[in-house]
Amino acid sequence: MTYNLIDEVERGITDNMQVGIISEDSPSVVNKDGVTIDTTKLTMYNVRATQELSEKLNQMQKTIYDEINQLKEEVKRLKAAS
Repeated sequence: MTYNLIDEVERGITDNMQVGIISEDSPSVVNKDGVTIDTTKLTMYNVRATQELSEKLNQMQKTIYDEINQLKEEVKRLKAAS
C-alpha cells in the first residue's frame, strides 16, 4: 500500500509517498506479535519471487532464441529453393 506520513501532510508535504505492508493482510510475514512485519521472511519471499521470475525470463529468452533460429533456417531454405 502507499501512504503519506501524517506529520508531512500537516506540514504541506504531499510528494513523499511511502510504501508499506499491512500486517493484517500479510499473515505469512507477520512476527509472532501479530503486529509487525518480519523483514527476513519478507526478504526471503522477495528473493524467491525474483528467482522464479528470472527462471521464467530465461525460459522465454531461450524459446525466442530457438524460434528465431528456426525462422532463419526456414528463410535460408526458402531462398535456396527459389
